[in-house]
Amino acid sequence: MRDNFSHKGIWYIPANSEEEIYGTLYFDVDSGARLELHGNFSSNLSKQNGDYFDIIVGKLSSGKGVTLYKCWENSSSTNNAGYATSVWGISIVIIGDAIFETLEELRFSSAEMACHNLNEWIGTTGINIERNDGGYDIRYSLPDKISFDIDNNVNAHFGFSVKNLNPSRFSVSLNQLVSFVIEPLQGDMHFDDLLKYLITFQDFLTLCSYETSYPIRIHLQNNVIKWTFNGKEYPTHFDVHYAISAKSLSQRPRTIREFLVNYKDVEGNFDRVLKNWYACSKDIEPVINLLMETFYRVDRFDENRFLNVAQALETFHRRKRKNDVIPDDEHRNRLKEIMSVIPSGHEDFARGRLCFHSNEPTLHTRLADLVEEFNIETFAKILPDRLAFVKDVKNSRNYYTHYDESTKSKALKKKDLFGLTEKMKLLLIAAVLKEVGFSLDLIESLFKRNEYRFRNLQVE
Repeated sequence: MRDNFSHKGIWYIPANSEEEIYGTLYFDVDSGARLELHGNFSSNLSKQNGDYFDIIVGKLSSGKGVTLYKCWENSSSTNNAGYATSVWGISIVIIGDAIFETLEELRFSSAEMACHNLNEWIGTTGINIERNDGGYDIRYSLPDKISFDIDNNVNAHFGFSVKNLNPSRFSVSLNQLVSFVIEPLQGDMHFDDLLKYLITFQDFLTLCSYETSYPIRIHLQNNVIKWTFNGKEYPTHFDVHYAISAKSLSQRPRTIREFLVNYKDVEGNFDRVLKNWYACSKDIEPVINLLMETFYRVDRFDENRFLNVAQALETFHRRKRKNDVIPDDEHRNRLKEIMSVIPSGHEDFARGRLCFHSNEPTLHTRLADLVEEFNIETFAKILPDRLAFVKDVKNSRNYYTHYDESTKSKALKKKDLFGLTEKMKLLLIAAVLKEVGFSLDLIESLFKRNEYRFRNLQVE
């Protein structure tokens, strides 16, 4: 998945399989896939589907089948001689032992993903090297798989494998790989759902790494569609390719001490933590998505990053903490008393101002609650004045939301806004970690171990 490639083949739309067009599939790990055709699919088909197709199918000279998933036409042209060409953008490329012509057919019996930093994060190795008088004794035993639960729909485990075992007279090369493996309990699952499971785990590893993780390889297996060799049937296998930021690919692997959280930190209750992570990815999906954006989109910083983290903190508190100022029955009685003295003709105005969200905590209160909840040593160093932090977030959020000139002087700018956003991000991470099952003591220990990472945020 990290390698660029190109494949020549014949391509067609399942709705018109008789019309086969020669072309070349190009895949660039940074920009993604494109299909360049020596022709174009029938114009009536393109117009009918708005120049978009769920699936384009290809057959390669190697015998492999290609399913191009979520495809759109970038350009098409016809020269004076009547020779047509077209270029299609492709979201996802699936290459393997068979093709899929409908969305319903895109089902698989298992999915496995090798991820950047997963090997280092788990920290388990089967390599044992001992020095003796005559040299070295080098042994390797494949570690046992590590099984765990996510939900009632899939089995999951970490599986170990070895590649590039190339012994010679003068050297031995051995690379251990770890994969995150999903196996649907009902036998198979649609590709979209399997990919969601994989990406959700990738997000978890990204949070634990405190930097972007990405797939090195995604492999699928289908136990229903078989291929035959020497009279025996075997499951079909497929590899998945889609774009990954080139900047992510330049990252070196972390060492075990460089993770915000490593596997050994949560090994004893990993089942519960991962179950909670998957549950939170649904329950507070907007919060998790906004948090992940701070890792996946790191090219530049602007006020939108700040606003997103502020929104994530506010949404987290709204969904997971006390969301009323006084009990609802007291609030209803209070509204009745207020409305009873509103002058005639102004009731609608007052009702519009008072009846919606008027019993919810303000952003100031929500932030103060979270800062108080996570009163740990690391935060004491980066937030020595908690009230000033809350006011800076509130005032900056108000200005960058409304751009009211009267509040501009209170808003932080440039590097100060960046520093404020990073502090907010740490508060959000602490809140999410607690939600997925980390104790406050463990959170404090993990943050303290990583204080070197936040030294630039500390106030002397």
